[in-house]
Amino acid sequence: MDYQEAVERGATLLDESRSGWVNEINTKSLKMSDGCYCILGQLYQSYVNGLRSLAITGGAPWGFNINISPKMSWLRQSNNLQSAWLVEIEKRRTPLTQPQNKEITG
Repeated sequence: MDYQEAVERGATLLDESRSGWVNEINTKSLKMSDGCYCILGQLYQSYVNGLRSLAITGGAPWGFNINISPKMSWLRQSNNLQSAWLVEIEKRRTPLTQPQNKEITG
């Protein structure tokens, strides 16, 4: 599973439904394997409340949960998903425009 692609999809969904969500996430307590400390848990008090609020029935396509694979342990999949969210959060917290040297003409 491409976690980063699913996470980007979930982040876009959150952008559309809960502006500023990225600033509500405590990355130090983020734990994607825990329904209270995952992305949805931190935003909506629980994973299940988050699914209901977003009107989606499953979290995996949006990067909110994993699809269990026999090729990789559940814990490793959860850690990979968490890493993908941390990358996405950092991207969204970093300003997209960097100061550029512009010539001043007068």
